[in-house]
Amino acid sequence: MPIVANLSKSRKPAVLFEKVCHHILPKNYNISIVLVDSKTIKTLNKKYKGKEKTTDVLSFPISKNMGEIFINLDLIGKIAKTKKCTKKAVTTFLLIHSLLHLRGYKHGSIMENMEKKISKKFNCINSL
Repeated sequence: MPIVANLSKSRKPAVLFEKVCHHILPKNYNISIVLVDSKTIKTLNKKYKGKEKTTDVLSFPISKNMGEIFINLDLIGKIAKTKKCTKKAVTTFLLIHSLLHLRGYKHGSIMENMEKKISKKFNCINSL
């Protein structure tokens, strides 16, 4: 079961975090999802990825059966306006994208096909 913590000042989107996680991750996988603001994710991105910029999401595999995801709720609002969709749709897609990274998928056509297939199941956008 995922642990979701909202550390941002934004309202948590009504995403089915548990259903999406259970669809993609093995049953024995421990996942924590942290909803943060742009400042926090920029700090994490610099510290752990060496990139001094804000981003929409960061995924950190901790072990074979454990990982952590940070989702930038500030940026999600901007993406939703640009894409003319809901914050829930963007958040769900970013969750799917991050979970696939934790499963070992790299950017490319295989991952994109997986994202589209899973996004359809959860009624969200299928790309950014």
